Amino acid sequence: MDVMGDTVVENRVAELKEIFKPFDININPEKYKIEYPKNLVRKACVLIPLCVIDGEYHLILTLRSEKLTHHAGYVAFPGGMQDETDQDNIHTALREAKEEIGLEPKDVRVIASMSPGLVKPRNIVYPVIGLVPSDFKPVINEHEVTLVFKVPLKRFLSSERRRVDEFTSEVQATYHVYHFIDNFEGKEVDTWGFTATLCVMTALAIYQTDQKFCFFDKFEINKDRVFPPDSVRKVLAMMMKPAAKY
Repeated sequence: MDVMGDTVVENRVAELKEIFKPFDININPEKYKIEYPKNLVRKACVLIPLCVIDGEYHLILTLRSEKLTHHAGYVAFPGGMQDETDQDNIHTALREAKEEIGLEPKDVRVIASMSPGLVKPRNIVYPVIGLVPSDFKPVINEHEVTLVFKVPLKRFLSSERRRVDEFTSEVQATYHVYHFIDNFEGKEVDTWGFTATLCVMTALAIYQTDQKFCFFDKFEINKDRVFPPDSVRKVLAMMMKPAAKY
């Protein structure tokens, strides 16, 4: 495991910021503007923690506790609902990461704030990408998390142990749900759904491969089109129709 020097870290941060700059909602607010009634969905944020191990990007993921009310036992990024006292999406993501896995906000180099996705039950979730020290040791909040593990980012561009299911929501929105099956510490874990989508889009942006993915309807995702707002806008519009359910 390599611990990067200050110069190397600064170069990595600058490189990542340049990669995600076209997709950063704080830099391009009009392009990524999404409007919806406040009572339609609840706002949450997650941190996408990147770290570098042996020169390769890895993602830090968690396995949520089986005791939780929502998404129990799911693979997820650290994150949660936005509090009224939170300053912005970055503040929420960093606060939740500290609460769940003991990641200190001062140890995260924030790279970008991205366009959101929709997650049941009626949550709109904003991802924040950050670079974390490679020697980070998690302190697990056992009420929320049972496992913290690191996955090579390139894994999410591989078809190995991957499957795709199709799901149609109650507002007739069609999703193509990706599953990535792996084993960590003798336990099989399935990174799927919204979390898998974030993993794939992060990998596409960083590695710039020519692969194409489709997570919703016929909206294509590629290296030049990651974290797009189109599908969320469409589903929100469908949710706002009379008698719509989600």
